[in-house]
Amino acid sequence: MSEQDPGDASLAGGAIGYDLISGQALESKAWGIEEDLNDQQLRAVQLPVDANIQVIAGPGTGKTKTLVNRLLYILTEYNVPPEKVLVLTFTNRAIHIFRESLFKLAPAIAPQVEIHTFHSYCQSLISDHWEEVGLRPGWTVADDMDQEYILTEVIKETVGSHTTAREFRVLSNKLHTYKRSLLNKSAKRDSKLDEILTKYETRLAGCNMLDYDGILKLGYRLAEKYSKAPESDKNKYFSALLIDEFQDANLFQWDLTCLIAKGSASITIVGDPDQSIFSFQGASSNLLDIMKKQLSDVRTVVLTQNYRSSQEIVDAASAMIREDSHFLGDEQMPVGLFTGPKPIFKKSLDSTSETVWVANTIHHLTHKENVEPSSIAVLVRTNGRKDSVAAGLRQRGIEVAIYGPLSLLKSPYIRPLYSFLKFIQNFEQDIQLLYMLRNPNKILSPKQISEAQSFSRSRGLPLWEALQQNQLWLRQPTTRVNKSKKPHGPPDLDQFISVINKSADIIHSNVHDSESLVEGLQLVSQYLSWPTRYGDKAHVKQQELFDLITSIAPLLKDESTSLSSSLLAHTRLQDIAAKPGEVVVSTIHNAKGRLQHCLRRLGLRPRPRGSCFAGECWERRRNDSSAARGAAGSGAEPQPPEAPYRM
Repeated sequence: MSEQDPGDASLAGGAIGYDLISGQALESKAWGIEEDLNDQQLRAVQLPVDANIQVIAGPGTGKTKTLVNRLLYILTEYNVPPEKVLVLTFTNRAIHIFRESLFKLAPAIAPQVEIHTFHSYCQSLISDHWEEVGLRPGWTVADDMDQEYILTEVIKETVGSHTTAREFRVLSNKLHTYKRSLLNKSAKRDSKLDEILTKYETRLAGCNMLDYDGILKLGYRLAEKYSKAPESDKNKYFSALLIDEFQDANLFQWDLTCLIAKGSASITIVGDPDQSIFSFQGASSNLLDIMKKQLSDVRTVVLTQNYRSSQEIVDAASAMIREDSHFLGDEQMPVGLFTGPKPIFKKSLDSTSETVWVANTIHHLTHKENVEPSSIAVLVRTNGRKDSVAAGLRQRGIEVAIYGPLSLLKSPYIRPLYSFLKFIQNFEQDIQLLYMLRNPNKILSPKQISEAQSFSRSRGLPLWEALQQNQLWLRQPTTRVNKSKKPHGPPDLDQFISVINKSADIIHSNVHDSESLVEGLQLVSQYLSWPTRYGDKAHVKQQELFDLITSIAPLLKDESTSLSSSLLAHTRLQDIAAKPGEVVVSTIHNAKGRLQHCLRRLGLRPRPRGSCFAGECWERRRNDSSAARGAAGSGAEPQPPEAPYRM
């Protein structure tokens, strides 16, 4: 496609774009573009539609705003239909933010634009062509809980049931890294890991499930196949690809992007190499150079005006980033638009004294400086540290809101209900049924479950049907009094089957109705007796689930999205919003992109772990600086008194 200047006469008078409010075609240039874009943002937005663009944008420089306006400019200035533009990013939260920004500017067009993570785009391909990749009807995606369950069973079979929890975590992490390195074609083969991986993938296939890496692999296979479609078939082609958070991409995802572009779509990426936190998944700043080598006429625009952080915060972060071997130069460093107090670096003897100092600081800010607690964040490196810090702050009388990663659906009080919902979508999903048979009530012993599985395999039946024919395989008690009665399963199993069937009937009677869904779940909850057994905690968590279902009631009417997928996506999007009076405690990873005015970062100099790979400690320092720029606001941090407080 030849480059067209937006001021070309062929476009000036009669270019028909889209009215982004009404969705109707109109004669207009740059309709919907925001007027307050700075010169750097405007340059990135108004480059020709066929230009390949790298927008280097640090935290607070308005990269999402720039990308959204670039999208609107392409639609209005070049008459590109919304369905011909694909936006790719890396998290559901990023999708939510992008779509929300787009909806504010163009509510009629926002639903028509495809906005995906790489995983969800591949999943959409698989949904359209599942037979071509060997899946059966009713295939589902194995979430984190499913994967952990299957992997645990496989490791027990391969390594032994005596594996400790720590050994399991180490082996699980190794396998995860190994799978990712296989995707990026950078792995050295490991026979032990290959054996575990083969069994794991075989078990997944037997359950008609794909894990997240499997989605990428099959999506890549389909994208590769359809990238060779004849050029005359224009319906399969995008005109433009927009990629947010490009610093988090790996080589596999870049290759996939090129397959999707098919050599005809322009590619615009927005990212900041200094914010990369996914090197453990293969993310590399070298992709910027690879993009320039593989694509022609790549334009680079640098956004340097930081609207979020004070100059003092920017200077502190920049001083660390300059030591990075991938440092791009001072001309690409952000500039703060306002000033504030300098950051404070406090050395502590240990984690306890560190927490004490933070508690004193927060107490001073809230009681002496009248700082609202919800504008204060404490960032830590690991989830384990997060809990201990929160406990220390609470002991000081400070109320705390903890940011995930634990989803509501992973709560032990909700997991059985979620497994039930996934199971009734497809009664052949043995993995969900196996979980329910052992959690929280022990319906069958491991030996009885093994007998049920043997019977189901010998008869070619799903496990659920085998359970309902339990009189054919389940050994009957020898103390049966009335032998003339028809044998039946143990009361617990009979009741379990009855409750599942009744609840499923209620939900399936109107599967898109939130009231029916809640009614069916309440029946299961009553059977589990959890509110009675565990008290308020279980009741509160289950009420949260019911409230969530009610809140997404309109989305349940979308037949293209499964119920469990809707719930999973929305629990991940749910941020635990700090209420007035609560201080936020979060890992650096979960805090990325959130805005807080006062920031406390603990563990700035982590002790190297045994698994520490070359460069990991340096990357942690880069993450610290990225978090400082990305999460900090004005940085208003008055020096607190040093008077010790003993817990």
